[in-house]
Amino acid sequence: MASAKKPNKLVVISVITIWCVVIGQIIYYGFFNQAPEIPLTTPKVTAAFVKQEYNLNDTFELQIDYPDPFHIIKKPQKVIKKIKNALPPPIFDNTIIAPQIIYKGVISNQNNENQIFTIAIDQIEYTLKEGQSIENVKVIRGDVNSIILLVDNKRVKLRIAQGA
Repeated sequence: MASAKKPNKLVVISVITIWCVVIGQIIYYGFFNQAPEIPLTTPKVTAAFVKQEYNLNDTFELQIDYPDPFHIIKKPQKVIKKIKNALPPPIFDNTIIAPQIIYKGVISNQNNENQIFTIAIDQIEYTLKEGQSIENVKVIRGDVNSIILLVDNKRVKLRIAQGA
């Protein structure tokens, strides 16, 4: 085991030999084989520079046929015709007498998908999704502030109860 950690003698001898050759060549070519000196004189130029005028036609021109990105033009808005509702407008009331229904709130994810609505029918809380029904009360749709229910075949819109 101890001999495996020690470097091989042949490897050490070859590394030392290579370094000696490299250092020897640097010394030999650096000191004994110098390049001949070149005199530092500037050559004389006999040709004269002649300035010539060129008359070139521009091949590039600015074409102003594109829309200005900073010029905002308001497009005329389309007239929207009001369509009469097929259903009567909902009744805005927090509670209904028979049965007593109170909208407590909604549970949903960040995208407002898969909403679950919490309502209290006769002081018993239920959680329903859109389309589900219980005790003749069907959830049609809703949001954070209000819910639309179908109670005994009557469309009713309830706002969220204060302090619920």
